[in-house]
Amino acid sequence: MSQRKEFVAPRVIGDDIRPEITITPRFDLAADLGVTTAALSQTIRIATLGDIDQNSAKFSLSDRQIPIRVSLSENDRRDPRR
Repeated sequence: MSQRKEFVAPRVIGDDIRPEITITPRFDLAADLGVTTAALSQTIRIATLGDIDQNSAKFSLSDRQIPIRVSLSENDRRDPRR
């Protein structure tokens, strides 16, 4: 874009580049098993982003509840066989 005269000072304004995961559901198998597209989308969302705080497990204190989050170290995320 910087080579084109129509564009003045182009720059990236979005988030940092993140790894991309391509998920291709097997709709025929899902249909045979009675899995809806809503269930597929919810499962994919939870698997990639995590569940919303409202649905997550919580640690209860006397005056409040704290959502419990579990995350893997960077090394474990890079090598799923560990």
